[in-house]
Amino acid sequence: MPSPIKPSPKAKRQRRSQLPFKNVIQILVELDGVEPTVWRRILVPETFFWSDLHPVLQAAMGWGMEHDHEFILEEKHGHEADDNFESEVPILQTAKVEESFEYLYDPEDQWRHKVTIEEVSPRNELITYPVCIGGENACPPEECGGPKGYEDLLNCLADPDSEDHKNVMEWVGGFFDPTGFDANYVNQELLWPLSEEIL
Repeated sequence: MPSPIKPSPKAKRQRRSQLPFKNVIQILVELDGVEPTVWRRILVPETFFWSDLHPVLQAAMGWGMEHDHEFILEEKHGHEADDNFESEVPILQTAKVEESFEYLYDPEDQWRHKVTIEEVSPRNELITYPVCIGGENACPPEECGGPKGYEDLLNCLADPDSEDHKNVMEWVGGFFDPTGFDANYVNQELLWPLSEEIL
């Protein structure tokens, strides 16, 4: 007898999109170990599963979905391949309001984020969720070597006399503003396309 076909994660997300929701979860995301501090505040439906949260965190922060990730809640570890934890468990089933947990992106570069469930509040019917409602400063470039590598990169960019200044400037695309952040861009270019798949 053939084994049953398991639905893809995308199919699961689309089924969850049919679930009505009255409330949204307000989440604060802070990138550890970098200056200036990089943070985002986002709102997601209360029906969100852990697998839904990962692409939203990537889009809101400015990462590129290029590496492994992990959610760490006390002694519980939720790896990318752990469907029981990430795909099948709602966020609010394992995380509580005012509780913080860690989101690790790219184990090699060790981008660690403190993620706090700030509150649960009624949804606004005029807003498309998920949505980023605030934040500060630019996400570091991928592959720059983690927090220490990012510090070195900023020092090099700030010093035109550095022997690596030209190469680093070319590597970041000719211009990099560590204070740059535009919530409108995040929502229009990154989060709204996700809403079509998730919601």
